[in-house]
Amino acid sequence: MIRYKLIATNVTELSNPDLFSVPGTIMVYIAPGASKGHVAVSLGSFARQNGNYNPNSQSNLIVQQTKNYVVNQLQQRYGIAGLGGTSSMTGRDKLYINSNYLGQDMNLGNNTYSGPYNSIFRVEAASPTFGVCVNNSVSGLSGMNVKYVLRPVQGGSTAAAPTIGDVKVTELTSKGYRVTATFSAPAGVKSVKMPTWTEKNGQDDLIWHEASISGNTATFYVPVSSHNNESGTYNTHVYVYDVLGRETLKGVTVTVPAVSETPKILNIKTEDLTAKGYRVTVTFSAPAGVKEVQMPTWTAKNDQDDIVWHIASISGNTATFYVPVSSHNNESGVYYTHVYVYDVNGAYALEGITVRVPAVAEAPVIKKIETSNVTTAGYTVKVTFSAQLGVKEVKMPTWTEKNGQDDIVWHVANISGNTATAYIPTSAHNNEVGNYITHVYVVDKKNNEAVEAVYVTVK
Repeated sequence: MIRYKLIATNVTELSNPDLFSVPGTIMVYIAPGASKGHVAVSLGSFARQNGNYNPNSQSNLIVQQTKNYVVNQLQQRYGIAGLGGTSSMTGRDKLYINSNYLGQDMNLGNNTYSGPYNSIFRVEAASPTFGVCVNNSVSGLSGMNVKYVLRPVQGGSTAAAPTIGDVKVTELTSKGYRVTATFSAPAGVKSVKMPTWTEKNGQDDLIWHEASISGNTATFYVPVSSHNNESGTYNTHVYVYDVLGRETLKGVTVTVPAVSETPKILNIKTEDLTAKGYRVTVTFSAPAGVKEVQMPTWTAKNDQDDIVWHIASISGNTATFYVPVSSHNNESGVYYTHVYVYDVNGAYALEGITVRVPAVAEAPVIKKIETSNVTTAGYTVKVTFSAQLGVKEVKMPTWTEKNGQDDIVWHVANISGNTATAYIPTSAHNNEVGNYITHVYVVDKKNNEAVEAVYVTVK
């Protein structure tokens, strides 16, 4: 059997919303100076749904989004369907949000703003003219005021007491930790508190922290600065209070690590240095745990106009990043790279290096090819070249026109300074006479190459 208890008289949802937030609460509306009125039943409290809309310029979208949310929730909670759209009896929305109670930040147009948001929605049993209306107005039909508020009581107690589900600890460092709890409060949640203290010296540092609530989740970050900056064992109890003053409790124990050493950079080296860039590799120690390694880099030219904060890749206690000149205006010359190693507590170590990036060198250039000593026994090919990166080798593949490249041989030339010479014997090419083709390849130490051809007639 459900009984009702009179809990208030002559109040409104705005003056004391906790009195109206329990679903099933009866509101008796009577016009001032009258002896009759009508009854409404609370459907509970529903938060305004802003989404990503701006209340100053998109209030109509917030209203529509809130309507959709309430309609959906009423169907899920109570099985009430068909509240969307317009009533065929009244010609008004079946679920009505009063423009006077949208929230003081809601612009109604022409810089006219609404009053406070009323989160209590109720269903009113009205006359045949008005039908049944669901709305969030503070006053009833025809301006009637709440005369009596009666809350449902079942078996001598109100609807189900609050319960706590999961309690999780995250973001644990020497600076503190976050506690997140899920709960159920059918009568409506009033507050969630998380009293916390350390085991050291009993409860000398006890603080009743007030958690932030979002839906059925409450969270609070416990800073060690509020508890004498102590490490070791912390106790946090989670208390969930409903609007009827009932509570439930669940506790969690957390071990907060001591403040560890700050990060240290052990070694920095550069590798793969070319005109295209260079690689920076750093080894470090981060006893508290590494969070990230950044390598801001810029060139000496025009100061820090080209600074880029490169994020290094981390593997164990090593971090690396390849600095491409394409990220720095393709400049050569002096580069500065600073290395920041951050730990999970926000502490960091910093060191810098200076790197000289060479200018882009030209590929090898063949300046002249000469042939001499042409006889039936063979001929000599001499090439003059330049190779700014240094010459690696000079090859002279040769074949005769007869039968294509069936007799191709890659002759290796002798290098002396900026010249190279090779003797091409006809004995290496079936002792054939006629037209010979020799290609000259000059290859530098970066495997850049230059190629030209020479044609010789052997008689």
